[in-house]
Amino acid sequence: MMKRYHYQTTIFIFFAVLTSACGVATKNGHTYIDGHCVTCLNNPITGEPYNYDKAQHPRNSQYSAAGSGGYDETQNAEPVYYKDSIRFTVRLPIDTAYVRIKREFGFVTRTEALGRVSHKQEWLDYDDSFRYEALPGVSYHLRKAIDHRFRGVYREKDTVDALLEKNGSGTDITLTYWVDIPKSQVPAYGRSLKKRALRVLR
Repeated sequence: MMKRYHYQTTIFIFFAVLTSACGVATKNGHTYIDGHCVTCLNNPITGEPYNYDKAQHPRNSQYSAAGSGGYDETQNAEPVYYKDSIRFTVRLPIDTAYVRIKREFGFVTRTEALGRVSHKQEWLDYDDSFRYEALPGVSYHLRKAIDHRFRGVYREKDTVDALLEKNGSGTDITLTYWVDIPKSQVPAYGRSLKKRALRVLR
């Protein structure tokens, strides 16, 4: 009986030390190990967040933006997502601008997002990282997690929203974005999106 007691005690101490060393923590209903969200799941087909809000439960990251705008590399820290927008006007007709922006950034229509998997409709309706609304000749509203190169770094799954509105013979474009980078770099990120868009809107 004594042997069994010591065995169980040893196992308990082992797991206590292990979880302590690994930095296991529970935040916002999800489990983090060394700052990595291990219970946040992405849809296996699209890669989009499935059971978490990207802004509240950043997946696989242990960095958070510090008050100075830099990074605070501390255990179990979550990154802060900054939201900002940049607005500009191009001379192209709205339908032409839409086609080019959609292709360049990889935006998709609702039909393209669903593909052949009909059950995706259930979560697509509640996915804040996806948007597709179209009034041809008048306006388009697109949103998706995209890939973007910023300051030499290839970033994956940054959520970008594009609103295109007819302005006479031209088009007003507003790009809104959510990024986990130092606050001081947020405006520059917007300018890089604008530069990328203007390359295909000449």
